[in-house]
Amino acid sequence: RGDSVGNTLINHPKINMISITGDVATGKKVLQAAAKSVKRTHLELGGKAPVIVFDDADLGAVVNGLRAFGYYNAGQDCTAACRIYA
Repeated sequence: RGDSVGNTLINHPKINMISITGDVATGKKVLQAAAKSVKRTHLELGGKAPVIVFDDADLGAVVNGLRAFGYYNAGQDCTAACRIYA
């Protein structure tokens, strides 16, 4: 399970930094565990990567970009464009 592997890595004396992509609940657990030995952390927690489309935008380029960045890696990526504001 992720908990046992994560705890082992966070508490290992030769690991100096913890970096994860996950949900906020997991991020809180990682921060609490890392704080015990003052390890640096980098957390990507549930971003939605909004896209703003202005009225003078090249819509063809916008569609191509959204197709590429919205579905890259089947959308399972913290930078997947999933909110569009026009």
